Amino acid sequence: MQAFLDKASRRHRGDRIVMVPDGAGRHRGKGLAVPENMGLLRLPPCSPELNPVENIWDELREKFFGNIVFGSMDARRDGSSRACGTCAWLVMCICN
Repeated sequence: MQAFLDKASRRHRGDRIVMVPDGAGRHRGKGLAVPENMGLLRLPPCSPELNPVENIWDELREKFFGNIVFGSMDARRDGSSRACGTCAWLVMCICN
């Protein structure tokens, strides 16, 4: 997480950045140094309803990956490609 924050901070030096991390352990390390041009707005624990991306994962699991055993890595890759092709549509539907 530290490497990501540092890279985002350097890439957007002139901007003020607000990141919204969830409660994952890697997002809340005690030694995490938040760059000066960045702030963290942490989501409360156990609140997936506040994190819209959680809805996308639910939709993808339900529509594309529910109880599926792929016969090969190529089949898994094809399934992932089809699922990702619908992500823009899912984002628009879920966030509106």
